[in-house]
Amino acid sequence: MAKMVAKATQHNIHDNINETDIIIAGGGLNGLIAGLACAQAGYKTIIAEQQSRSHASNPKKDGRASTIAATSFTLLQSLGLAEKLMPHAQAIRNIRVTQADMLRGVSSFFLHFSSDEFAQYAEKKNITMPQHQGQASANFGYVIENSILRKVFYEAAQNTENLTILYDSHVSHADNSSPHRALIHVTGKDNSSSQYHAALLIACDGRTSPLREQAGIDVMRWDYQQKAIITSIFHQRAHGGNAIEQFQPDGAFAVLPMTEQRSAIVWISKHSKADNLAALDEEQFLLLLKEHLGDWLGDIALASDRQTYPLSFSHAKKYHQHRLLLLGDSAHAIHPLAGQGLNLGLRDSAVLADILTHCKKLGLDIGREENLQAFATQRQQDNHAVSAMTDMLNRLFTNSFPPIRLLRTLGMKAVNHTPPLKQFFAGRAMGIRKNMPN
Repeated sequence: MAKMVAKATQHNIHDNINETDIIIAGGGLNGLIAGLACAQAGYKTIIAEQQSRSHASNPKKDGRASTIAATSFTLLQSLGLAEKLMPHAQAIRNIRVTQADMLRGVSSFFLHFSSDEFAQYAEKKNITMPQHQGQASANFGYVIENSILRKVFYEAAQNTENLTILYDSHVSHADNSSPHRALIHVTGKDNSSSQYHAALLIACDGRTSPLREQAGIDVMRWDYQQKAIITSIFHQRAHGGNAIEQFQPDGAFAVLPMTEQRSAIVWISKHSKADNLAALDEEQFLLLLKEHLGDWLGDIALASDRQTYPLSFSHAKKYHQHRLLLLGDSAHAIHPLAGQGLNLGLRDSAVLADILTHCKKLGLDIGREENLQAFATQRQQDNHAVSAMTDMLNRLFTNSFPPIRLLRTLGMKAVNHTPPLKQFFAGRAMGIRKNMPN
């Protein structure tokens, strides 16, 4: 190790190459959490963020919200973020799943998952529940606006020792041919360039990841031919901590509780229909929205603008290369059904934190093949399972063939009347899995 440091220092003097431990490409939610995990594990970490400092630290409120599973929230708690997030976090206590179509309307049959029921089941089966503020939590998770998540994450990153954010910058090229350190080129908005030696480069640069493409890592991908309309609403009645997932022939329709009388809406439909819905005036849109919601929330009004996002799937065939690690959407971008995308990224960072802590304790090189393979081994099963589940559910519930509809109804009834199976899915919604990271 001493020889490596001496050699790197000499290289720095002669070639004006900066030294660090880890560089993260991308300062989104996954990049920031990964950066906090790396820095708190004791590694000198740099995040290359394409946005300016003012835009990055003051994100626009656009109505988008994320569902943070209970186990994922424990990671945020361990990073010291929970205290600032809790005033803005709405607990999910119940999840209701149903299906609907134009001819039959909303089915009278539905699946109901209760966090209290699962807590009782967990106690009987000795299942360890997530700990929040020193006590076991019975919540499935929390809904938090993305703008608040970003703001809290950035404030923590700006005040964390060992962590530096390079604004208006991106990783333009990486040379990992050296056995000891990667040579990473960071380019600024003004085309200025800096070079860094780092033990590890983490790609958090999104589902179209330029770094993944540069590395030649193959990816499975397809377009769902769907768009998601994202907005939020004010409503007359309190939501009671209830989340709704309604499956329709064109795509899922979800209602996520936010503040007491405000909820997030995720309305997925085929491209043309989604475009038509987004183009409606506010009054027409609310009328159609009310048809889907029914009367349980009372009168409604839009609380934010409508945003539309095309939906696609991508999954890297491997998560690493020598001194390069893919994390979050650069490794796996899934259908938003069930709101599991960010949770997969958070679990990536939780496993990464465990591996980094282990390497730091033993003085191991974090960029070596065996350490990166340990990350891939621990994450691939979970990521593949959730990716396959969301893809399968979307395909299953958008199939209007009558025998398939009958099978869906029978399957939902079987789950509802088989307590162990029902509680298994409830535990999955909470994020409970085997071999959870510390």
